[in-house]
Amino acid sequence: MSDAIDTIVGADRGRQVDEIVFTEKQAEFAQAVFSGRYTRLLYGGAIRGGKTYCMLLLVLVLAKMFRGSRWAVVRKDLPTIKRNTIPSFERVAPEGFCGPINRTDWYVDCANGSRIIFFAETADRDPELNRWRGLEVNGFALEECNEIREGSFVKAIERAGSWICQHKQPPPLILATCNPSLSWVKRRWYDPWRKGTLQPPYHYLPARIDDNPHLPQSYRDSLATLKETDPAAYERFVLGNWESADEPDQLISYDWTLAARDVEFVDGKAVLGVDVARYGDDDSVLAHKKGNAILKLEYHHGLSLERTAAIVARRIVDIPVDARNVMIDAVGMGAGVVDILRAQRYRVTEVISGAKPIETRGETFKFNNLRSQMWWHTREQFRQGLVCLDFDDPRLREDLTAPRYTISGDRVVKVESKDDIKKRIGRSTDAADAVVYALSQGIHMAKVERFRRLAHGGRVPDKNR
Repeated sequence: MSDAIDTIVGADRGRQVDEIVFTEKQAEFAQAVFSGRYTRLLYGGAIRGGKTYCMLLLVLVLAKMFRGSRWAVVRKDLPTIKRNTIPSFERVAPEGFCGPINRTDWYVDCANGSRIIFFAETADRDPELNRWRGLEVNGFALEECNEIREGSFVKAIERAGSWICQHKQPPPLILATCNPSLSWVKRRWYDPWRKGTLQPPYHYLPARIDDNPHLPQSYRDSLATLKETDPAAYERFVLGNWESADEPDQLISYDWTLAARDVEFVDGKAVLGVDVARYGDDDSVLAHKKGNAILKLEYHHGLSLERTAAIVARRIVDIPVDARNVMIDAVGMGAGVVDILRAQRYRVTEVISGAKPIETRGETFKFNNLRSQMWWHTREQFRQGLVCLDFDDPRLREDLTAPRYTISGDRVVKVESKDDIKKRIGRSTDAADAVVYALSQGIHMAKVERFRRLAHGGRVPDKNR
């Protein structure tokens, strides 16, 4: 297919194929697509950089090149397809090549027997992604892939190439676009690209507004005000800076997690935070903390409660760590782990996220539950540079930066629930939850100390008695 690029984009600056015309930057992306070196290509960065039109143009070119082929254009839901994708497609579809859009099953048949399918992920209604199983196509265009689940990307890898053409078979291509995002997309494409380690079959091409010559100058000028009013948004959406990808209601900043790698280690007691898996795709995670540092994370998948409890008991002995400083998620299956360990006389501390917040001194805010209090406490430790991350774990950074929050008029902080986060991003924040439990050990010990004071008439008891 590498020889096809001269036919597709031409040798001159026109970059035209029949009615299909590419800009300079789009042609650069097309060059990579038809080079034969890559099958998973991302064109990402600033808004209005021509990414969407590039994807749709390439799908049309591929449909023309390979008679009888099938290609799926994917968005997060059908309303988004109807509102954004369909109008863009209708602007670029060559007259006479594309038939009318079937607005019942959402596809377009082409004059040479090819078909372009508009496929809605709808992960909220299909969490198991069952609709992907019967999707037989040659390749995908994942529009705004930062809005879909990583599991859907894995499904695209599985399904690309499953449609067998009667004529020449195309390669199993997955093309994607996105704006800067702290998600699986950043981990798979941008981070390795920035480090110079991105290897085939992956390819990344950054996009900027300046790459789109069709934007009117008046629109470009209007964006100048954004630089003054919201510099972070300007960096992210205008300049395509992935390092400024925080959302306004994001609880923990991405920059704070990066800065934690440079925080000096301060020795202290050992703490273990344990998040117990509750669902089939989730992991049980153990966060090892010593002093101010998160030293490492342990990931375990598919373990029984007995096996999980046995691993925690082994860590209590081997680290060693005081069992009272083992903070275990005791909601759902975690309660079983706590019961098993306490039956073995390990006095572990149970964490019930939905419980009332623990009364502590000097709190500026109130909290709607213990989960919000623990996450806010974690946020403040990262914000103030008090946490040392002694390792690099992209999954942990994604988890820490996932939750959103609100503050009501009476200064009550509410952090997004674990279930709501999973619905929004398609996975559970197991790694961050384990870290939150470990970092919140001091809050729980404050509660224990208060009870001890009350039991002794307000006096601090002698620990040797």
